[in-house]
Amino acid sequence: MALLEAILLDCDGTIVELHFDYMGARRAIIEFLAKKGFERTLFSDDDPIQVTLEKLKKILENVGQGHLFEDFFIPSKEIMDRFEIEASERTNLMPGALDTIRSLKAMGLKVALVTNAGRKAIELLFRRLLEKSLFEAIITRDDVKLMKPDPSPVFEALRRLGVLASKAAIVGDSPIDIKAGIAAGVKTVGIAPNSEREGILRRAGADYVILSLTELPDLLARMEEA
Repeated sequence: MALLEAILLDCDGTIVELHFDYMGARRAIIEFLAKKGFERTLFSDDDPIQVTLEKLKKILENVGQGHLFEDFFIPSKEIMDRFEIEASERTNLMPGALDTIRSLKAMGLKVALVTNAGRKAIELLFRRLLEKSLFEAIITRDDVKLMKPDPSPVFEALRRLGVLASKAAIVGDSPIDIKAGIAAGVKTVGIAPNSEREGILRRAGADYVILSLTELPDLLARMEEA
């Protein structure tokens, strides 16, 4: 019996190189929250957007207003949509990405895209660069209530694929991918083009670290042999 049945792939930094203005998006969301009455000092421009939204959720829960999170999450997603759609027009595939995914399919693996990007930007990427036929499932932030590092997107991918967590691995270039995978109980593979990034992903708990997606089929073959 195969060790793995499914591979869950992150998008930006894994399959494509998305020239996303992260700082601009972060600041726009924080400014939106400030206009809604939240002290700007509660949030940091240096935090990933996911961290800012996690802080917001905890702040609301601490004052008994957790049920209002969606009222701020939905407009925040719309802000991200605006930045992502602009970036998607300038996005390129990572070298060898599509051929690697085809190799995974030839190995009999189910493949899912699991991204914190919004569906509008992802649909644009599919029109420009990607092939839907290569993916059994596509999970964006619009398909779940919480984004990675919360495990919800991973659980949704496993549900759609009909695969147990023990039979899947998530592959991504960020600690949030690793943390989401660990929380969901799947194996984790980090993509690190340099030693600094490798250290970050290993400290996050990655089971394996590779230089690029193109190394994944060989890694999976070694895992099966072991």
